Amino acid sequence: MKKPYGKIARYLSLLTALLLLLPTASLPVSAKEPEAKVTLAGALENEGFEVTSFSFGSDGAANGETVPTVIVPGFGQSKVFILDGDGNYILNGEGKPQTVIPFRYELDFKKLIAKLLPPLLGSVFTQSDFFFSRTVYNTLADVLKPVSADENGYCATMREEIYEGSMKGCTEEQKSYIYGEVPLREYTSVAGEENLYYFSYNSFGNMLTITERLIEYLDTVKRETGSDKVNLCFISLGGSIADMLLELCLNEDFATPEKREEIAGSINEILFVIPAADGSMMFSDIYSGNISDEDHMLYRDIWTSMMDGYTGYLIGLGLRLLPSWVLKSVINSALDALRDSFLINCTMMWGLVPSSSYEALAEKYLSDDAHRDIRRQLDMFHEAQFNMKEHLQYLMDEWDVRVYALTEYDYPGYKFVKSWDDVNGDGLIHLSSASFGAHSVPSGQTLPDGYVQQNTSANCSDTSHNHISPDRVVDASTGLLPDTTWYFDGQAHEQTIWNGVIVTLLCKILLDDEITDVYSDPRYPQFMCGRNTKKMNAIIAEATAFLRNVGGGIAPADREAVETALAGAERARDDYLVPLNEFDEAYQALFDALVRAGLYMPAEKTFADKIQPPLTKLLAFISDLMLKVRGGKGFFEL
Repeated sequence: MKKPYGKIARYLSLLTALLLLLPTASLPVSAKEPEAKVTLAGALENEGFEVTSFSFGSDGAANGETVPTVIVPGFGQSKVFILDGDGNYILNGEGKPQTVIPFRYELDFKKLIAKLLPPLLGSVFTQSDFFFSRTVYNTLADVLKPVSADENGYCATMREEIYEGSMKGCTEEQKSYIYGEVPLREYTSVAGEENLYYFSYNSFGNMLTITERLIEYLDTVKRETGSDKVNLCFISLGGSIADMLLELCLNEDFATPEKREEIAGSINEILFVIPAADGSMMFSDIYSGNISDEDHMLYRDIWTSMMDGYTGYLIGLGLRLLPSWVLKSVINSALDALRDSFLINCTMMWGLVPSSSYEALAEKYLSDDAHRDIRRQLDMFHEAQFNMKEHLQYLMDEWDVRVYALTEYDYPGYKFVKSWDDVNGDGLIHLSSASFGAHSVPSGQTLPDGYVQQNTSANCSDTSHNHISPDRVVDASTGLLPDTTWYFDGQAHEQTIWNGVIVTLLCKILLDDEITDVYSDPRYPQFMCGRNTKKMNAIIAEATAFLRNVGGGIAPADREAVETALAGAERARDDYLVPLNEFDEAYQALFDALVRAGLYMPAEKTFADKIQPPLTKLLAFISDLMLKVRGGKGFFEL
């Protein structure tokens, strides 16, 4: 069986993010899935996660009352509408407002093809750059124009959907959207929807104004709930907003002593989930143009890592129709358009640039008078990145604020940037950023023999603790929070919300005081494994209902096979230390048993299915041969 979401989904999601086409989308591959003969409608309440029993303690209450939680979501997790020049919503063919997040903006693809096809064909036939690079630049700049900020970092053609009150006051449509982005029914089933607030913002907006609005929003939450405390949960890009928030509220250059005391005293606890606390090395590469242009990458590895089967090889070979210098010129033109028309003026995207890369990139792109205001804003943010650990330490030491982090590692990065195998992370955010300084080796490597943990953090309660991961990839003792940071091995950034362990742990931390560190509950040790719990819960629910409904209507051997596979799937789901490959194997074993038992009817193999294996081998052979014979040259290049 082919997975419904392959590697192509991950790469297309990222590429569409860069081109403003829904960054969090998961696109299905073309392979057909087996048809279900029996389905279980509504099998998965709460997005596939079981509601856990909680008891309120000191973390969950202040002065005997529930502490409200404010979620600051990640990149692309807030609806953003596109506006016309007069500030009105642009409507689609159904008369509904078009959104750029999620991507529902109707592009005229026929017009785009009409622009790009003639210079592409001209470049192939003439073996020269027949205005193709220039056309790519102009076309992409035109596509990006509606979401491009001005030289002060502001964009008047986008507007996010704002939820003024708690989840309780949201419409059913709004709740469905929010729970779909961050599945926290476990939290609201205990604390109530009146105690969950979702701070929406424009991922392509202005960092400073978004943070200032968040400060006002926190006041609103306290006023509406009557609580003098709030919990803060920052997810992914929300970690960059956290940098700016603490800088504006705790740095003496921006906040009065009274304001510092007011903000610090109102925070109950802070939870970071895969935060971009110090940006992403991938975005450093994108801003600097550090793109993988080695022969094997450009003509094979990037595309085969994106797509299963022969498609990746076919694209790599197709690129050889152009001379190599034309191909690279086109790539550089696309990057130039992305930077010139969008990235340079978008302060939220600068929030994904690591502190180590900022000064050189700012000097390159923001040193002119026209960008003086953006430079001022971003210099402030850059300082916030440096001060983040100090601010958190102040909150922990002086105000007893509990700070936690959930991070991921050992998932391969996107191969189109050169840093993809230089750092460890979850594919998007490198680990040292998401963990506030944990040390790790690149994916596929282990810490050298004789390595001992560094114990450089002052926040370890006992230096005899072992903070080195079982696979000897991570030394958590160098991170700011060695006792309160959890690590998930092999978890992809975009699939975080599908990991039920992460979601449940997130809810438990925010709701009760049973978990105060990585030693509180043996079920949640510091190092756990990645997984797709939503998918596993779905098939377990269907298998359970199937066995209950069919009674004795299936062969004893088939029932035994399903029962055995079901027990294995449940064990894999409930044991958080089961490696991802074993987790997937348990899922596949249950699926295969259900196929044999008749729940699923495998799709008949089409001609395309049958031809794919030999065609893949053939194109792989040709691709490898061309790398040896032609190297980085096109088919017709001398």
